[in-house]
Amino acid sequence: MRLVASSIPPQGALVEISLVGSRTMAALNRTYRDGRGAAQILTFSYWDDPGAGRASDGAVGEIIFCWPPIVAGARRRGVSTEAYLLRLLVHGLLHLKGYRHGDERDERVMERAERRILRGYLDEGVVTELFA
Repeated sequence: MRLVASSIPPQGALVEISLVGSRTMAALNRTYRDGRGAAQILTFSYWDDPGAGRASDGAVGEIIFCWPPIVAGARRRGVSTEAYLLRLLVHGLLHLKGYRHGDERDERVMERAERRILRGYLDEGVVTELFA
């Protein structure tokens, strides 16, 4: 994972990563995203200007993972939990770079970037399954 994270600029930036339980994730999702239930991943940017390449204190953001929904997501896609977690890590790191998926165009751009990065680390068949 460190190799993947270091391949997405800015290199040397600090990203805080947390693994929380379902109750904690559901509370975070409700509080910060107005969502329901335990999300697989939440990303919080600390950027002064998202995507600009600088943060106020060296930390660019935080990625929070919740294991039970990640395991379920991997199982649904027929991929290893590790491969699915890698996809989610890339997704979160791209959010910290300023990528969004609020509309179809942005979603396509972000998915293309995710696939491009993942192809450097996973077989093409696995990458295809990750987005099925």
